[in-house]
Amino acid sequence: MAQAHAGGGHSATQAHMGGGHGAQGRPISWLSVLIICIGFTVGGIGLCLNPTWWLFWTGIGIIVVGGIMALACGIMEDYSCEEH
Repeated sequence: MAQAHAGGGHSATQAHMGGGHGAQGRPISWLSVLIICIGFTVGGIGLCLNPTWWLFWTGIGIIVVGGIMALACGIMEDYSCEEH
């Protein structure tokens, strides 16, 4: 059984799964994550195809763009362990 936290009364399972408040983050943050995932996919395909270096580096570029977008939109501020 999960024990309740002293401060908020949430169980450890709820705290680990976002406190029972549903999906965390703003749509722009999720778009940034999607762009980064697409970059990893493109780069991975580039490595598997003999390797095709231009496709690999294109994937790296997409990852960098997604990372800059994530930092610019404040993605790290979307999640807080404190109850709102």
